[in-house]
Amino acid sequence: MNMVFKYIFLITCCFAIIVLLHKTDKITRNGKTLIQLNSFKPKFFEEWNSCVAQKFLDITTNAEDFWNSFKGKSRTCDFDTNVHQSLRAIPLKNSDEVKYAILPVRNTLKDVFITLGIGQDISAEVAFQKEMHNIGHNVTFYGADPIVEGNSVLYSKIGKYFPFAVGEKAGFSMASVLSKGEYISMPVVHVDLYYFLKEVLGEKVIDYLWMDSEYSEYGTFDIFYKNGKLEQLGITFCQMSLEVHNPSKEQKEQFMTFIKRLVEEKSFGFFFSDNVGHMRMWLFNFESEYCVRKFFN
Repeated sequence: MNMVFKYIFLITCCFAIIVLLHKTDKITRNGKTLIQLNSFKPKFFEEWNSCVAQKFLDITTNAEDFWNSFKGKSRTCDFDTNVHQSLRAIPLKNSDEVKYAILPVRNTLKDVFITLGIGQDISAEVAFQKEMHNIGHNVTFYGADPIVEGNSVLYSKIGKYFPFAVGEKAGFSMASVLSKGEYISMPVVHVDLYYFLKEVLGEKVIDYLWMDSEYSEYGTFDIFYKNGKLEQLGITFCQMSLEVHNPSKEQKEQFMTFIKRLVEEKSFGFFFSDNVGHMRMWLFNFESEYCVRKFFN
């Protein structure tokens, strides 16, 4: 029995040494040889994060100026660190905007796509579905929007439709929604985001999340944070197309806090920013090894 234990122990030690040799680099500091773990994060992300840290952290400004200068500073870092070429993100057009997505370079069991706020337009989702089909991937689509007319039949062509809004908390409230081509205020049922992902969908990994939820996004910024509620629930998402709606003074403060925390935590990158009254951006989760391995070589 002791010999068997020793044999297993020896095999385990050999395996650990092989893993360490593969996952570490030798570096020299003050004449001493040290070992550090390799980061799976791409080098361009580290360079980009250093750029946005200079733009957004090493300054003193108010929330109004921060909001107004965000697009220009963010795009400058995109350009200076050449993220467009590094990301290989493809543009996907719908009726009034361009969304982005990175196609996978590795196969996984599923490719999960969620649309929160369909807006009676799935042309970008359909374009994405075709791109994925061309590389042999079948996508599982889920979409939620409280306006049934113009959304139910449309989204059901590609996936499963849910007739409610998804936000920070469950409840019943007034919301701005798109109906018959114009935005109106009407009472809608809300399902909380965490319950929706964990209990309704039962998905632990979301590869693509497109969120246009008419101001509900302000209450869900913590889904991006380390040790936030999604992380505590064991749920990961890789890519997000996010629209941050035209904010009040208080919401601009929230936005500034949100961006600064993303930069400080170095988990998510935000790219392709555009200010159209609302702030549009695309984000990628560089903290998840699953996401980085799936979408980057």
